[in-house]
Amino acid sequence: MLHARRRGPSLNAQRPIDAGDLAGRLLVASPQINDPRFERSVILLWRQDEDGSAGFVINRPHAELTIAHAIRPLGVKPGAWGRRAMLDGGPCQTDHGFVLFDEAWAHPDDDAQPIVPGILMSGAPAVLARLARQRTSPRAVMAAGHAGWVTGQLEAEIGEGAWFVADLDADLIFGDNHAGKWPRALGSIGIDPAFLSAVSGTA
Repeated sequence: MLHARRRGPSLNAQRPIDAGDLAGRLLVASPQINDPRFERSVILLWRQDEDGSAGFVINRPHAELTIAHAIRPLGVKPGAWGRRAMLDGGPCQTDHGFVLFDEAWAHPDDDAQPIVPGILMSGAPAVLARLARQRTSPRAVMAAGHAGWVTGQLEAEIGEGAWFVADLDADLIFGDNHAGKWPRALGSIGIDPAFLSAVSGTA
């Protein structure tokens, strides 16, 4: 059984989670996950319903693609944001690009949908082009692909201890310190990642 030390006075396990109401929260991989696609991943879960669940890995830069690759066919000269790495959002629909952006950067004509409070998603080239040409880097990320679970799969994995659940953190989602996102997400629920790794190594 996995045990984790928490900062503060309590050493109890994470408070009981309603695994049926997780959309808009963060999934944080536990050391039980050894699939290289999800090891130490942080996932923004944006859909959970009778058809399954879907989310975006937000801390894994794509090994090959940058945002500039996506905007090159649009004839847009990339600003600072356009030169950032694209995220490897997960193993589903890897040939699709998804832009996640802060609602403060939205335009009335955007073809976009709110997925969690304060964050919109779009796959429209016009939205990508508009954000890419901004002189000031927008609060936005772009992901190739997404993560997906069939009905009941994610809930079972959470019950088995594969995932911790953390509250939404927009600064973490839009930040570019990808290596620091996993320990930061763990810290937000009181888990010391150094101790967690040590326990996993001796299990």
